[in-house]
Amino acid sequence: MSEAVAENGAAENGQKKSRRGHTASNLVIGIWLVLLYVVTISISILMLSSYQIQSRIQYVNISDTRLSIWRLIELSNVYSVEKNILENRLQELQQMQTRLDGIAARRVELDIEYTKIFDPFYKDIRAFKSLIETSYEGFSFKPLPKHHLSVKILYTDVARQLEGLALSEDHQTMLRELEQRQKRGDDVFRNLGGTKRNEDETRAEVNEYKIALKTISDRIRAGVYGTISTTTPYDGLDENEKSLLQDAVSEFSSLKNILWKLPYNLAIMPAEVLVLFLVLAMGVLGSTIFITQLYFRREKYQGKYDEHLNAAFFFSRPWFGAITALSIYVLAKAGVLFLTDPSSQSGSATLSPFFISFIAIISGLFSEQAIQSIKTAADNWFKNQDPDADRWGVGLATAIAEKQRDTAQFAEACGVPLSTVEGWISENKPVPPRIQDILSVWLETPSRKLFTDIPPPATAKDDA
Repeated sequence: MSEAVAENGAAENGQKKSRRGHTASNLVIGIWLVLLYVVTISISILMLSSYQIQSRIQYVNISDTRLSIWRLIELSNVYSVEKNILENRLQELQQMQTRLDGIAARRVELDIEYTKIFDPFYKDIRAFKSLIETSYEGFSFKPLPKHHLSVKILYTDVARQLEGLALSEDHQTMLRELEQRQKRGDDVFRNLGGTKRNEDETRAEVNEYKIALKTISDRIRAGVYGTISTTTPYDGLDENEKSLLQDAVSEFSSLKNILWKLPYNLAIMPAEVLVLFLVLAMGVLGSTIFITQLYFRREKYQGKYDEHLNAAFFFSRPWFGAITALSIYVLAKAGVLFLTDPSSQSGSATLSPFFISFIAIISGLFSEQAIQSIKTAADNWFKNQDPDADRWGVGLATAIAEKQRDTAQFAEACGVPLSTVEGWISENKPVPPRIQDILSVWLETPSRKLFTDIPPPATAKDDA
């Protein structure tokens, strides 16, 4: 009894450990899938958009010449340089304007401060002059030729006219106080004058700077069109061509402001390299779709796979999809899978980015079937290249007529029924490798002119 209980307890512990391990595995795989979603979708969008922009730019015709990405880089750099120059100068202008505003504010402060000093001083000077004139008989101040706002001039005029006049102690004390007040006021007055001169000079400098910036400002405000209109060799284009070029440069330049210039750096890649990256990204995307479906139905699909559907399988499957997508793309470009017309393909031919993405996604999604397609294509290719395979006598009838050979004698010499020889000549039967060599010697004609690997077209029943 105790042994049975112990066995049941051990079994329960084993089941708990298995469930914990299964939960941990699910958690790791789930995190991996989320990471794949974020990275794969981001890279796929970047690759597809960059390749699409690059492909569209190639079909912009300027003066009967296709626009290249390198010309766009040149124009974009010119536009960027001018724009940076303007931005730097505008920053300098802003700094100058800020300095001017600070000087003006300081001038207002000094003006207020001096007004607070001058008004009481002017009032006290007038009171002091009246006091002196009433205190000393026969003495009167001569008036200033004009009104002055300088405390120094007001004080100097009074002090000069009092020279030689014996002032009482009280009056001398009052005059010294006025002198001290004049000195303080004169300091403020001189600062105010210097600030006004600085303000005038800075304002004149700002105005000159604004005038100097007007030309480049107008061109930059006109956008890329202004740059194109004044840049050799694009200044001779008509308005329609300039408009097309402006749109292309504007769109291309805007890539520099997205995700730390990553789309821009992708767009200036050679098209062939960008396509390969796109294929790899879409292959991973297809595998991500596949393993996501498999993740939620592992128990259902486990029987279809020889390997255990554990974390290692889910980690390796996306890279397997990427390699498979790249292989399928190579076969497609080579024309082995006949996804496009091989006769129309050339070194400069381009496929639609969406078609490339579709092929890559389904290659990653159905990697096992894609591998089988590669194997089938390879088997067919190697079968067609077998030099010892039976071949069809496509040129036998013509050569026999030209050489005027007797097929009955040939059949008797080779020990082959005449009907079989006639079947070779009419292409109803393929010719064995050994007989191919004999026929080539008998007809004195190279074997490549007599035989082919391509079977004759099927004959309709009515024709038969």
